[in-house]
Amino acid sequence: MFAPSIYVEGGGAFGSQAEEDFVFGIRSFDTNVEQTIVSAVLQGDAFRLPWNDATIPLVIGWEWREDAIDSRPNDVARDGLFYAFFKDGGAKGDRNINEFFFEAELPILEGLKYADELSLNLSARWTDESTYGDDTTYSVKSLYRPLNWLTFRGTYGTSFRAPNAREQFLVGTSGFNTVSDPCFVPPSARNPALDPSLPDEYNAMNDTRTQTVLENCAANGIDPTSFGLDSSGTGNYSVEVLRKGGQQVQLDINPETSTSKTYGIIIDQKLWDDMTLRMGATAFDIRVEDSISLLSSQFIINDCYVENPGNTSAFCRFLMRDDDGFLDQVDSSFININTISSSGIDYNLFFQRDFVVNDRNLDIALDVRMTRILSNRFVFGSTDEDDARTPIAPEWEGTILASAGYRDFTFNWRASYAGPAEDERIDFGNYVPCSTLVINCRPLAKTSTYWTHTASVSWRPRDWTITVGVVNMFDEFPPLLDNDAPELQLNNLPLGVGYDILGRRAFASVRKAF
Repeated sequence: MFAPSIYVEGGGAFGSQAEEDFVFGIRSFDTNVEQTIVSAVLQGDAFRLPWNDATIPLVIGWEWREDAIDSRPNDVARDGLFYAFFKDGGAKGDRNINEFFFEAELPILEGLKYADELSLNLSARWTDESTYGDDTTYSVKSLYRPLNWLTFRGTYGTSFRAPNAREQFLVGTSGFNTVSDPCFVPPSARNPALDPSLPDEYNAMNDTRTQTVLENCAANGIDPTSFGLDSSGTGNYSVEVLRKGGQQVQLDINPETSTSKTYGIIIDQKLWDDMTLRMGATAFDIRVEDSISLLSSQFIINDCYVENPGNTSAFCRFLMRDDDGFLDQVDSSFININTISSSGIDYNLFFQRDFVVNDRNLDIALDVRMTRILSNRFVFGSTDEDDARTPIAPEWEGTILASAGYRDFTFNWRASYAGPAEDERIDFGNYVPCSTLVINCRPLAKTSTYWTHTASVSWRPRDWTITVGVVNMFDEFPPLLDNDAPELQLNNLPLGVGYDILGRRAFASVRKAF
């Protein structure tokens, strides 16, 4: 940058081509994704039931699929040579899947007293994945309608998902996250030295960290009573986060499996023919085993130093520190989470009626959908958390959809709701210093009732549809969380719940049918 040839009138040049090549470059990728599918399906009426002569439809099929990915970066992208750009090693690999499946519908009873309908849907699939072996999944769906206005329904099903091409063959990408280092001496546990040129002194009496943290840090080569004393920081700093596919790391990932159960009731009024009023409730229980996921860098750090006494965490080997003791890199590759489960109840109310106004039809509809979360568990190693009724999973969420159609116009109103939630105070430990204060305080993760409203109008002249509307009409700001709260957040905004972070905005669309 000090070459005299650079600083000339009209613009100069580097002293040599090698210098210019060192400063400037091209970051490029050559990515090819290929998928080949061969399938055969046989469908038709298999037979008739002897007691009601009902036809049994049957579908039998076979499918073979090959997925391949070949993503090759140049050296600039692979090594992260551009300033503020991450490393990306690309991905390379292929796998094939062989499947057989069938589905049948059995109308067991129909049109009888206290059995207006009784049906059973059966389906099954055998899947053989070239890398992860085979498994059989199935689904059973039942429906019983004792009266024409009352319906009971239930389902039970399983699933099998082998890691996809990216989850298996990702060579490696990197980025940067700000993390909190538990081994760093907190501000509350340090006293300023009498000599300003010397590091702070450790004050064990004011150290709020647990004995588990102190022992785990020491077991991993970091002295938790001195690390950071010569720094003015608070233990929050940026680290490089590396991610790889399951075939690239020592801890291979397993296929993801699940079971799901639902039970529901539907009441459909039949008193007025000119009006539809339907109410329903469905209880659900979903359990996913070996869920394939990318854990956050902070979760890995906490699992190593905070959550597991006796230095028993398997994740410590994914943390790398530099010569000064600071975390330099976190390996946050694809892994299996032991169990993710969720249970709750869905409530539905649907109303629709037509009115005649000036010899034209006015169609009014209202659709209310609410969900109550009873449990939302996350199990990984010794960690067993139920996030139901916390800002991650509010107890109540839902939408209200209202529409009115008249002539070529339709007016739509959508209201989205998220109920209040609060994380348990015990999740925050014992009075730690907040990130912006020098005194001890207890962070709080608490959100209040949150509503957003979206309105739109559609006009349909002939084959055209023209729609204009406003999202988040009242510009409702999402709730804010404390910076030290454990929920996933961005600039104090909780993520993953459906809060609108973009604010009020208008939209328009034009469509033409051919």
